[in-house]
Amino acid sequence: MKRSKKICTRRGGSTEQNFIRAATQSPYGQSRGLHGFAGMAAYWIDYRNMADAAFQGLGCNKIAIENSEGDWSGYGRILLDFLGIIGSDKDSVVQQNYQRLLGTYRSETEGTPDCCIEIERGNLIADGLPQVWTRTTLIPKSANLYHVQSLPFQVEFLEGERIRMCLTGPTLLDGPVDYHFFKI
Repeated sequence: MKRSKKICTRRGGSTEQNFIRAATQSPYGQSRGLHGFAGMAAYWIDYRNMADAAFQGLGCNKIAIENSEGDWSGYGRILLDFLGIIGSDKDSVVQQNYQRLLGTYRSETEGTPDCCIEIERGNLIADGLPQVWTRTTLIPKSANLYHVQSLPFQVEFLEGERIRMCLTGPTLLDGPVDYHFFKI
């Protein structure tokens, strides 16, 4: 339950209420009489147990990575090594090519907080994006288009008189994902 609380706190907003509702009102949660935060945690524990059993049953080369420390770039290196993919010196590439994107961005929607784009340990990091964990890595797809790590969202930077940033993705627990920011 401690880890569930940590996740809800890290994501902020109405995440906890949305996760509780999704877990306890799901067919699985209803059939087992799950309620409240404890019910949500039980749902996630059961899900984890099923996923672990499926993983153990796989008859192929596989790797399990304990990720509670949040060292996402370190975990990425472990995965690249496991897959035999030779990495590159992306730290210098990020520093050289993406410096223009760094800074504070103001939302075009009133009431949505500002967010920041920074470089941390060679990764482009977004902090303060709605519905996204704090200090989340942006994974480059192209020079101006990024995947948001661990979510089906994309961040696109549009360059013109002023740099604009668009966060888009499918509707999730907190509603539609379509936010627009400009660099200040």
